[in-house]
Amino acid sequence: MVSVLLVTSLPVLGAGITLLLIERQGNMPTLLSNFVDGSDPVSYQHLFWFFGHPEVYVIILPAFGFMSEKVRELSSAKSISHPGMALAIWSIGLVGYFVWAHHMFTVGMSDISRVYFSSATAIIGIPTAIKIFS
Repeated sequence: MVSVLLVTSLPVLGAGITLLLIERQGNMPTLLSNFVDGSDPVSYQHLFWFFGHPEVYVIILPAFGFMSEKVRELSSAKSISHPGMALAIWSIGLVGYFVWAHHMFTVGMSDISRVYFSSATAIIGIPTAIKIFS
């Protein structure tokens, strides 16, 4: 899951940095600041969080997996099955990929967008609870 998150989020970071460099070094308007042509004032923030939020899961998912295996190995108590734990970790990574804008509630998103990102943020708590309490 970590490699999938990296392969899909790093090109977005590259695109954002490229647009920013073209805009700043080349004095050429891009979709980040060309408001006359209809660009969104927070488009760079979307690009940043679309990369930055999965990056959090790139860091934490290996630790989740390591801790799950070590706790299961060192304790004599039975826990959830290995496939169930793997499914919970995959679910955390998948849902975590689609909740980047919960960091952007104050930028004037539409009500529908806020409802979606709030719901997805709440839903990510289900596999996280399965993972933690198992």
